[in-house]
Amino acid sequence: MIKDLQSRDRLGETLRAFARDEGSISIEFMIAMPLLIFAVTGGLGYWDAFHSKTQVSRIAFTVNDIMSRHDAVDDTDMAYLASLTDKMMEGDLDQRILRITSICFEDDTHQVLWSFTAQSTDITGPGAMLDEEIPVTTLPEMQPQESVILTEVAARWKPHFVNTGIGEMQWSSQLISRPRFVNIVPHDTLNASNICPTNPTMAGAGGNPLDNMGHGNADESSDALDNGTGNIDPDNPGSTDGPGTNAPVNP
Repeated sequence: MIKDLQSRDRLGETLRAFARDEGSISIEFMIAMPLLIFAVTGGLGYWDAFHSKTQVSRIAFTVNDIMSRHDAVDDTDMAYLASLTDKMMEGDLDQRILRITSICFEDDTHQVLWSFTAQSTDITGPGAMLDEEIPVTTLPEMQPQESVILTEVAARWKPHFVNTGIGEMQWSSQLISRPRFVNIVPHDTLNASNICPTNPTMAGAGGNPLDNMGHGNADESSDALDNGTGNIDPDNPGSTDGPGTNAPVNP
């Protein structure tokens, strides 16, 4: 009987002690929970940011590798690459830009043979590359009549969570490769020649230095931008203006 009473007293003391500690545990939980949520969402945000950056680099590598395996390209090939780029981009990447440029070397001069650009409809992207925009310092050493394919991919990443210490970022990747099977990859409508002009100022017929340098776009609505870029229609990303479309080049 006495032992039973003592056991009940100890049980009562334990319950009362637990009740006293319960209030402090609730306060600690309320303080720690926001910090825990911030740490988890911030960690996920940083992981997603670096994942999207890697995704852009992989897309540039894929497109550049496909281009290097061609011995010639046309509007259909460019539309396919634009569509492929758009499909490979994940949902949190927007303002997507693709630019593919063929650059040749002759007379100690780098020249743009042709340049194709495409971008999503939510951004005004860069125009076709001009000779003065060629990143000469990043190009490999080239011999006369050799060329390289320069592939540029860019996209904007926006975090899923706000107030985590990381905001939207613009990712870009640039890859350069030599054609695998030919010295120069011609484009049937932008520049069908597989020869690098000896004198860029006389490249085109009739003395027009731009006649032999192709600058194209992918624009279903024919709403060409100032520098010759167009839009990828998300409902029909593979559409183009059709053969022979040349984008204007600002002097």
